[in-house]
Amino acid sequence: MSFASWSLRGKLVAIGITFPAVLIAILFCLYFFQTKTASEAALVDKAMGITLTAESTRLNMEDKWEIGAFTPQQLQEWAHQGRDGQRRILEAVPVVSALRAAAMQSEAGGYEFRAPKINPRNPRNEPDAIDLDALAELRATQPRLAAGEANSNATTRRDPERNQIRYYRAVYLGDTCLYCHGSASNPAHNIWPNPEENPEGRDPTGGLMEGMQSGDFHAAFMIAQDLDAADAQLSSTMMWGGLAALLALILGGIGFAVVIVRTVERPISAIANGLGEGAAQVSSASGQVSSASQSMAQGASEQAASLEETSSALEQLSSMTRQNAENAGQANTTTTEVEQAANRSRDSLQRMSDAIGKIKAGADQTAKIIKTIDEIAFQTNLLALNAAVEAARAGEAGKGFAVVAEEVRSLAQRSAEAARSTADLIRDSQQNADHGVQVSDEVAAVLGQIISGVTKVSSLVAEVSSATDEQAKGIDQLNQGVQQLDGVTQSNAASAEESASVSEELNAQAEDLHNMVAELLHLVHGVGHRSASAAVPQATVKRLGSS
Repeated sequence: MSFASWSLRGKLVAIGITFPAVLIAILFCLYFFQTKTASEAALVDKAMGITLTAESTRLNMEDKWEIGAFTPQQLQEWAHQGRDGQRRILEAVPVVSALRAAAMQSEAGGYEFRAPKINPRNPRNEPDAIDLDALAELRATQPRLAAGEANSNATTRRDPERNQIRYYRAVYLGDTCLYCHGSASNPAHNIWPNPEENPEGRDPTGGLMEGMQSGDFHAAFMIAQDLDAADAQLSSTMMWGGLAALLALILGGIGFAVVIVRTVERPISAIANGLGEGAAQVSSASGQVSSASQSMAQGASEQAASLEETSSALEQLSSMTRQNAENAGQANTTTTEVEQAANRSRDSLQRMSDAIGKIKAGADQTAKIIKTIDEIAFQTNLLALNAAVEAARAGEAGKGFAVVAEEVRSLAQRSAEAARSTADLIRDSQQNADHGVQVSDEVAAVLGQIISGVTKVSSLVAEVSSATDEQAKGIDQLNQGVQQLDGVTQSNAASAEESASVSEELNAQAEDLHNMVAELLHLVHGVGHRSASAAVPQATVKRLGSS
């Protein structure tokens, strides 16, 4: 089972144990290396002490040579005494005394002491590969030692095969050492006063002299110490420490797990369950809001369409009302003009009636004059008759007068006839004038009624025009209100659509929250709780999808 499928408790406990375990492992490693280094340093210090003791012994022997406790003449004498003399010579050699002093307690001290050297006289000091490497380093550091650099006359090496640490301290030749390792041609080095006694150039011990100088690197004191005991003690310490640390980690892990369950896992589980329930409620509410918003948006769209149709109808009605108002205004103007024309007609009719009355009066006067003319014609006719009678009486003398009288009588008759015709015409004119006056009175009465009706119609048309104007203004205001209501409805539709979109986004976020809750429960409890925690959001999604 992979680490990702672990429960939160398991992960936290694992992490809580891993870090201390890693820290303990690091500390153990540091302790191991420090202890091992300290053990090796202690062994090196021990070896340094041994070599310093050997060096002190060598220097002490050098001091004895300086005070004359040993002399070259003694070496010469001992050289002739055979084996006993050889032992005395070796006892007088400073480095031999140092070697014996260091090797004397080697077994008791638990170390191995040798003096490796190139071409040693003692086969036991034959250097191996590690010795050769150390000798080469010490030889190379001789100039630095001569320059006063401290700690350049010693070095260490590890022998992995024998599990040893080796400490090397350089041995440099002193003046006393030259009796054996100096030059045979140098009288100060050669103990034989007569060169013929030492033709091969041998030292007092019988070895060939090497022609070296005082201060030259000659060999090294080597202390080899086993690391098995220190390693065994370190391993035992590490083992018991590891067991103690393991027990502490186990107990700490158990305690940490209990703390995690009480302080982390249970509260997180409760929070996750609460979040899951809240997310389910949010999903349900967002679904209902989305459905209501969609219904609202659809209703608002239909209402907006109806309001647009109503607005269009009101616009047409407003246009027709304005047209009616204009027509009513024109009708009011026309009735006013008709009323004014009727008033003018009534005035003209009154003037015509007055003129007809005057004509009738003139006709009456003319009738009187005609009557007078008729009377004059009648009298003239009578006079003409009288004149004719008188002319007939006068005879011949009166014939001319009779003709005149006849003409006068004829004219009088004609005048009488003309007067009678004129009188008839005047009577007809009087009758027509009377009838015209009567008709003009009737027309005046009708015109009065027409004027009264036109006045009422004009008043009604004015009222209709004013009402139509008010109606047009009201329809315009109503149209503006409908347009504002249409804008509000469209805004509501847009808001409803936006609410639906927001609710869908909220639903998606709630679903994401469900998924995060499922992941949180999976993180807290492990693999087995993923499917169970995912059941709630799936059911919610299905319910929202059906809505």
